Amino acid sequence: MEKVLLNSLDDDENHYLRQSILTGLELALINIPPQQCETFTKAELQRYYFKVLADENGIAVETLLSRKHWAVLF
Repeated sequence: MEKVLLNSLDDDENHYLRQSILTGLELALINIPPQQCETFTKAELQRYYFKVLADENGIAVETLLSRKHWAVLF
């Protein structure tokens, strides 16, 4: 998946695959609880460290890891 999303070639196949992946991800994120969505988005898409998220939100790292875990399972 990373190869498709980060591929600099913008041929029709890569464009279609990229759009399919992003559409699926967007639909999944819409359907999960807000706290899980925020944690997953910041940790996986924006590359925040869990320690930084924990400090910013006053939440234990373990809680954030649990939220991300449940977001992935959703």
